Amino acid sequence: MLRRAVRERQRGISDPLLRAALAEYLPHLWAVNAAVLFSLGEGRAEELFEVVEESKGRILSALTLERRHGAPDRPALSRVRELLGRSMSRASYLTLLADHDETYAVLVERSGRLRAARLAVGRVHLATAAQELAFVNDGEPGSLVRESGIDPDHPFDSDYGPVLRVLTPLARWLEALFDEGVLRDGDVLCIAPDGPLYDLPLSALDSGGRLLLERVAVTLVPCVDVLESCARSRPAQARKTAFAMAVPRSTEFDGAPYDAAVFEYDARALAARCDTATPQAEGSDPRRLLSEDLSSKIVHLACHGCFDPKAPLENSGLYLASGGALPAGVGHDGRTGLLNPQMAARLSAAGAHCTLRACVSGRRRRR
Repeated sequence: MLRRAVRERQRGISDPLLRAALAEYLPHLWAVNAAVLFSLGEGRAEELFEVVEESKGRILSALTLERRHGAPDRPALSRVRELLGRSMSRASYLTLLADHDETYAVLVERSGRLRAARLAVGRVHLATAAQELAFVNDGEPGSLVRESGIDPDHPFDSDYGPVLRVLTPLARWLEALFDEGVLRDGDVLCIAPDGPLYDLPLSALDSGGRLLLERVAVTLVPCVDVLESCARSRPAQARKTAFAMAVPRSTEFDGAPYDAAVFEYDARALAARCDTATPQAEGSDPRRLLSEDLSSKIVHLACHGCFDPKAPLENSGLYLASGGALPAGVGHDGRTGLLNPQMAARLSAAGAHCTLRACVSGRRRRR
């Protein structure tokens, strides 16, 4: 009843951001509903899926629906089943809701069948693990043993065991699904994380002694609404052309344990597989990118980035070249060559598949 009342109230709010913010006043609504529905057994799995989906991606979902000019006329489960049925690959959709002490997981198989689980790891433990991961990668201020984070000369010596052990309940559940044949090697597993799960390396989960990423193609998506929106813009035919930019800092390789071949590896691998336009690094500036027709192309950007929490749309983004010069390695003003989100929104990239290899692109808390 309360969920229904919230949805009815949301329909009367025209501003998508305010509409999404209404749910923030009831932060435990979805978790409580999930607990009740899970305790009622498999017969309520479809309702459980809808509750988990309603709990996440609220702002992105609201903005997506505004572009679509209205709310979807079918439940999220019906829409994701249709998407899985149309997929050219054998795919499953996993949606997660992290409560205080436990996490609810609902998997939609390719056949449309549901598998639900309540995992013994909650938001508190996940957030602690995410913080530990940040310390391992970036260093811990004031620490005498790991203040500097990863040693660039010995990056593989970092110990991620404590972080991954927190995810053991999820790893074991997924491994059981492999044992049952629900998941198979070579599948696509589309995961909709929640909260701190965005900050954790789900692809590195142990699955039968192998990384999860070695068994399935892992993709992340905020919610069904966003997945459906992406599917709508997907070109009817496979993408055959690409555009790639690799922009190191001017001092990138001064004393570094890697060289240009490593920095440009992804762009070169892409060029080896399809017709790829790759401008010189010094000419890879925001103006060039904005002038390019990227529609229905594979777009890859390898560069550095920054995040300003006080002005995320204006002063955050990716560092590209400027005036025929690479971004400065020392003394950079933080603005020269910056491609910020406001500029990126003007890209001609309908139906494009974009990948980023930038230092802040994979971190939820810095995006």
